[in-house]
Amino acid sequence: MTSPFLTIPPDRWLKANKWAFAFLDNYPVSPGHTLIVTRRLVPTWFEATREEQAGIIELIGEVKAHLDSLDPKPDGYNVGFNAGEAAGQTVMHLHVHVIPRYLQDMPDPRGGVRHVIPWKGNYKVDAVPSLSLGGPDDPLLEHLTPLWHQASRVSVLSAFVRQSGLGVIRHLLDLACRTRGFHFRIVAGDYLGITQPEALEQLRGWEALYDGRVEVRVIETDELPDASRSFHPKSWIFESPEGDMAFVGSSNITRSALLNGIEWNLLLDRRKDPTGWSKALEGFETWWRRGHILSPCGSGRAA
Repeated sequence: MTSPFLTIPPDRWLKANKWAFAFLDNYPVSPGHTLIVTRRLVPTWFEATREEQAGIIELIGEVKAHLDSLDPKPDGYNVGFNAGEAAGQTVMHLHVHVIPRYLQDMPDPRGGVRHVIPWKGNYKVDAVPSLSLGGPDDPLLEHLTPLWHQASRVSVLSAFVRQSGLGVIRHLLDLACRTRGFHFRIVAGDYLGITQPEALEQLRGWEALYDGRVEVRVIETDELPDASRSFHPKSWIFESPEGDMAFVGSSNITRSALLNGIEWNLLLDRRKDPTGWSKALEGFETWWRRGHILSPCGSGRAA
């Protein structure tokens, strides 16, 4: 029996002792997700010697201390292992997960290790359902959050933008900008006057606060041809080394659209539908080029 963990070179180890070593997971469910693996090839915790078990426990403390020294510091942890195929173990070599958790990394973390972060549990199958039906049982935010954690760039086309919606996504933006290279673009519309001037002013503040990593454009419908002034598109486009995805449907940047409104949004996976995904991105880019840069007064017309 062989193990892929034994091919991990020592220069990738975060910590090590006589019995085990620790390294960053190749399929992290959160930033800093670490595996602690026995040096000896032993299938599960229950076949390990007491010395090996003690060595792992020692490394759990050392890994936590290391992660606590980073910025952002985790707000909590899930620590545990899978023992046997029926429990979800896919590599039959004892490994303990140390998973940092961050406030609001999922809408409702209650239950902890009962489900940890469910959309990242099985990385060998599609993790994101292809359709979000909205409402309190299937809010779009639960679908967007794991994609946001992986993305290097997020591009949102939203007919309406409200301060309530900006409040919902603010923590995701903060975490992304603090932990990796990240770029966030929004194209908003003024259709029916539903986009709040206060929301546009808040976005202008984000452009300054995040030093170029947030950019905003506004489509002013009075400039569109008469037959096209019903400007009502919505798309959330995620570009990531893990795979490019987009949700296209009915959710604007509002609290109700993201958390409890009945909003249907369909997933486009670039690997499965490269034409559809590319068309969504090209459509965004078209409106991005047509949009106005925010002026100091929060309107779309450039100063």
